[in-house]
Amino acid sequence: KKKGRVERLMRVLSSLGGADDPTDTKIDQVPAHIAFISSSPMNEADTKALDLETEYELMRDLVRNHPAFQLSRWRASKEHIRNAIGSGCFCVHHTGHGDQEEGLHIEGGQASANAEAYLDGESFAEMIRKIPAENRPKVVYLAACYSEVVGEKLVKGGVVRHVVACRKEDVLGDNGAPVFAREFYKRLLGGETVLEAFAQAKRKLREMVRWRIERALSILQDHIPQSGEVRASVMKMASKLEGKEAPYGKKVYNKLFALCSQEKVGLDQETKEETKRLLGWAFQAEIEEPKYTLLPRTDDGDGKAH
Repeated sequence: KKKGRVERLMRVLSSLGGADDPTDTKIDQVPAHIAFISSSPMNEADTKALDLETEYELMRDLVRNHPAFQLSRWRASKEHIRNAIGSGCFCVHHTGHGDQEEGLHIEGGQASANAEAYLDGESFAEMIRKIPAENRPKVVYLAACYSEVVGEKLVKGGVVRHVVACRKEDVLGDNGAPVFAREFYKRLLGGETVLEAFAQAKRKLREMVRWRIERALSILQDHIPQSGEVRASVMKMASKLEGKEAPYGKKVYNKLFALCSQEKVGLDQETKEETKRLLGWAFQAEIEEPKYTLLPRTDDGDGKAH
């Protein structure tokens, strides 16, 4: 039965289009290969800031559920990056730090003291240009701050078809990144186009923000007094947000955080911390959602794919 499912999936994937459409791409060959490149910073503080193992395990779990796909792992040295992009992969996923001026942080020493610790967009594009066009990756996912500056070089002249990146003026946080990446690849591996997968990943992030807001409001309603000013305030907030999607705005979060801290609400310490964690995650993820951009842009600069 498992073999039959795999064969059916391979037939579906083999029939997918997109090769002649420059505006969007589907996986058009099997087994489809994703090359995962991770930069391990050389100083201890940076190593703690990046949870590379969790991100890799997330990718492995997704691929396990789609047997027609392959995942390989590479270090982020120039030699390994060349080998990864030349491996015939459909997608390159690079995770690590980024610099607004220098590009992607790669292995090679302290970033502040060693110029070899960066890979700029033009150098990355030149690596890919040396690969025969039919063997080049079609999608590059840059999970790094400011990575649009690199991505712009990769899509220029059609070196690669699509780049998922962080806007050039922004820093990525940790809250929404796993949710966004998981949904993007889940959709892509499920046969949707890059544009569709990107749009659905953004939507998923907004849905997770909304779920946490609703959960926080539910906790407050369960614990506050059954009457009085505080309950009226919470119920008014719940009514205002009912059916509304993110973004909610800073004022909403400030008010909810303030309610959590009021003695009249009567939350015990554990419940208060849980509620604040929900709100904190939602607030940070809401900020992160618009930072993701899909290149090449086909808009007037709002970062949305049309």
